[in-house]
Amino acid sequence: RDAIEIYERHGSGWVFDKVHHCHLEMAKYSPLAASGRVQIPKQVQKMRSVLNIQTDDAKCFLYCLVAALYPVKRQTPLLATLNPNRAFSYKDDVEKIDMANVKFPVRLRDIH
Repeated sequence: RDAIEIYERHGSGWVFDKVHHCHLEMAKYSPLAASGRVQIPKQVQKMRSVLNIQTDDAKCFLYCLVAALYPVKRQTPLLATLNPNRAFSYKDDVEKIDMANVKFPVRLRDIH
């Protein structure tokens, strides 16, 4: 605080007069939260580069881990029921990850 007062007393002597241009951008703040239903933009859906695993529980984080570690194989006529965007497709692999000490939904600050 003392440094600011000294600067004000012995500053450059310049005075702020006016603003010539101002550009302000605003966005709605939407903090990350767990949810089983997220709408992916159509353009991203067409790219097929993002999984949107549909689940009715709060274990979205678990399904994302499982999907990364045990990806669903490409669909063939024999595997037509396995869809990488459905939690059911990972049911056999979910138990392979020990999540006993994890509270769901997982908060961003809990990921280390």
